[in-house]
Amino acid sequence: MESRGAMIECAKEINDHLPRPDESVSIEGSLVKEIIGHEWKIGQLHFKVQWSDGTTTIESLKDMREDYSRMSAQYILGNNVSRHKRAVDRVLQWAKKVVRDLDSTVRRIVHLYGIHLDDHC
Repeated sequence: MESRGAMIECAKEINDHLPRPDESVSIEGSLVKEIIGHEWKIGQLHFKVQWSDGTTTIESLKDMREDYSRMSAQYILGNNVSRHKRAVDRVLQWAKKVVRDLDSTVRRIVHLYGIHLDDHC
């Protein structure tokens, strides 16, 4: 069994590769606080975004999924955002894949390094 020091070092290596909330992508010092709505423009999904400075803007899925992929995917799934109610929707498929892949990655890291995650992870 690995020593406690080695386990801490493994956890540090993982943390160094994962983004921290205080290091999230910002624009002029402001971070996305939450997605508060959505709309379709010319067949493209756009989110109404609230920023940490209190302002709201409309941002494209293309921009949001690059910088805030988990938040975007969870919003899409939580609000059943889809262009097509009967057909297969690429946006919905993307969101399901992002959440599934991120959850799978976290499970693998936890199993591989024996890390205990608290309720905030």
